[in-house]
Amino acid sequence: MDRRVRGASAAQRAMALFDMTDTSVTTIQASVLLGTICFAESKTEAEAMYYAVANRLAQVLNLAHREADNETERQVNLRIWWTLYMIDIWCSTGLHLPRQLQTTDISFIELPVNEALFLGLEPRSLHSGTASSGIWAEMVKLAHIWVDIFDLNQSVILHHDIKDPAALEEAVETLLRRLEMWSASLPLHLRKTRSNLEYYTSVGLGSAFAALHLGYHYYTEVLCYQFLAEDEGQGHQQWHHSQHQHPSPDSDEPQTPQYSTTSPPYPPQTSRTSTRHEYAEKCKDHARHFCDLLYTCQQLPSAECLYIMVGHMLVVTSTVYIHTLVFSEREDEIAVARTRLERNFQTLMHLQSYWVKLDVSLSRLRAFHNACKVSAEHSFAMDKWMLCFLHEHGLSLPERHMDLNLDPGAHFPPTSWKTERNRSASAELTLQDWYSQTFSQNQHRTQDQSQSQNQNQPEQPPPHPQPQPQDQAQDV
Repeated sequence: MDRRVRGASAAQRAMALFDMTDTSVTTIQASVLLGTICFAESKTEAEAMYYAVANRLAQVLNLAHREADNETERQVNLRIWWTLYMIDIWCSTGLHLPRQLQTTDISFIELPVNEALFLGLEPRSLHSGTASSGIWAEMVKLAHIWVDIFDLNQSVILHHDIKDPAALEEAVETLLRRLEMWSASLPLHLRKTRSNLEYYTSVGLGSAFAALHLGYHYYTEVLCYQFLAEDEGQGHQQWHHSQHQHPSPDSDEPQTPQYSTTSPPYPPQTSRTSTRHEYAEKCKDHARHFCDLLYTCQQLPSAECLYIMVGHMLVVTSTVYIHTLVFSEREDEIAVARTRLERNFQTLMHLQSYWVKLDVSLSRLRAFHNACKVSAEHSFAMDKWMLCFLHEHGLSLPERHMDLNLDPGAHFPPTSWKTERNRSASAELTLQDWYSQTFSQNQHRTQDQSQSQNQNQPEQPPPHPQPQPQDQAQDV
């Protein structure tokens, strides 16, 4: 039997027995379980319904402040409440629904104790004592920032609250500082080190520890993602116009962003251009850290991250490497990007063998690639389509050229584009075939561009070595 459907009959039985009129903590737990099953099966409406029931029951029971007979029960209630808080964030953004548990309601709610203390509580314990922060508590702190990252992106695109480029940079910088302060303030036992990962793996919490740091890197990626669109440089022109103009010798320098006509003009190398280039580089850097950690976990027994949201996060992270594949002019960067894309795709296929939901994630990756073929310069722009791609993981992602009214043949030969689209749509073409054809073609295109560049510009000095992360010996 396909392991993706092994629990189907048990899930149907549980749904039939579910009684939402039983206002108890057990009903909340059952709602979360059934909602998660629906999430895994990509049944988005049912997922939203079960989670909504859980949230309302928690509010009805005042779960975070509910009187408990002992400390174990109180800590269980706190963990359930904060679980609902984080689920509400991901489910609401993923399905483009309003949140039920607002951040204004949480300032006086205690965070859960660390995992070691929680697991050591006796059934009748009256006090948990004092202890340092744990994985779950730090996930909650990160979730607070994630809410604000989503709200910022939504404000820029849907509400147009931030029109001035300087105001956007200030908002991004504020959130970046919060993320970096969170990382810097972690207690030693929660820092991203190999020894900590091995310890938490030994006590059965390796994937949870990894999830904490994967989240940190992913949130930073998404915060800075929109600046990739302004960091394409001459590689973007070379991708589409190599037949018409020669690249500049300093084509790897960031180009001036195109602001609205109401914004003051800026010379090519202003501090604003430099800042936005730094944000784009930070996005790429955290994509690298995300993959490094994920690959490390794959090598440790019992640390592999097989939960569903890794699929969505890995798809977004992979598009950062697609950006490098499309726009970079450095062969070493292109080679690394291609290798990582291949490994990421294999990871996604492995996750797909467990979860029906990964079908959606992989279809979104293919839609993004199709968008790059149609119009590379539009593919990384922050707009409604990109907002859906980054945040609304529960919704289907339309083809971008339909959303933007672009001519599919605007930047690529219409016949070759349509031919590949027909192959991609073929029932006989597997995702593995699509991947192989996609990146083998990109490889040929990149090689052709490199040959054209070598013929038309003087020989360039070898690239500077890339800086290595601090504390490389200990960092995961």
